Amino acid sequence: MKNKMQFALGFLGRHASSVLPVGVLVGLFVPYLASSFQPLLIPALFVPLTLSLVRIETYQLRRSLLRWHWVALLSFWILILRPAAVWAILQFFILPEPIVKAVLITAAAPPVTACAAIAIFLGVDAAIVVVLTIATMLLVPLSLPPMVYYLVDLQIKTGLWQLSLHLALFIFAAFFVAALIKTCMGQSRIHQNSAILDGASVIFIGIFIIGIMHGVTDKFIQQPWYVLQILVVSTLLVLGSYIFATVLFWRLGARTSMAIGLVSGNCNMGLMYLVLVDQATLDLLIFFAIGQIPMYFLPSLLAPLINRLLVRDALISTTHKR
Repeated sequence: MKNKMQFALGFLGRHASSVLPVGVLVGLFVPYLASSFQPLLIPALFVPLTLSLVRIETYQLRRSLLRWHWVALLSFWILILRPAAVWAILQFFILPEPIVKAVLITAAAPPVTACAAIAIFLGVDAAIVVVLTIATMLLVPLSLPPMVYYLVDLQIKTGLWQLSLHLALFIFAAFFVAALIKTCMGQSRIHQNSAILDGASVIFIGIFIIGIMHGVTDKFIQQPWYVLQILVVSTLLVLGSYIFATVLFWRLGARTSMAIGLVSGNCNMGLMYLVLVDQATLDLLIFFAIGQIPMYFLPSLLAPLINRLLVRDALISTTHKR
């Protein structure tokens, strides 16, 4: 039984990019399961972040933290410049007001906590993803209320300090549990069981994807055209952010720039869902749910291209060294 479970987790870990989109389909076609997974949303955010911290070696995190000026600049890009740029672009399009509001709130969010796990699956710089995810999650209580207020005229009722404390405890707990796991397992065993750890991440990311799909199936049956609009707009937002940020920061190297593209496109709609669930309209919450679809489909579709770019960049670097 144990060997079968290890094999199953290893299989999921090795094929993570292909497996994750299945969670979207399950959430859409098995709405009862989506409803049942609602209480598991927070644990499903916590586990992938923790396991990503386990998988990334300490020296990699330290190296990214030493580039503090880049961390500060990139955090400013994610929390301030990105939503401002999205607002400017939206002025050229005519879209339903709920979609515009949802896009701007999404653009003001930090990266999704599963982003580090996806970065590991894709082979890009997961350490900078973790550092940026944590930095922006700690800063978002300061940036989100004014950005949301000025961009969409929505006043967040959740207490600023309460949100800061919850996020800080969330991150501290993830680091603490990751440190315990590293101490108990040791780095060599972590390397040996990397696919199994990745498989566990896939399961919890899948639980989150399925849980947040709650209500989407009914909305699609009632308003299919509106749901398709949301899907197109959210896909353009994610893909456009991937491309723009990757090109903008290409000078940092392929692994790092594509990691920055990933954190720029994979916004934490789940966090926005949890923060605004008591005061947001159903249309807004539906956008946060449907917006998960491109975040988990696009990495799997782009994986071959990302791999080619990484190989090409490695070959160029090797040639230059010679």
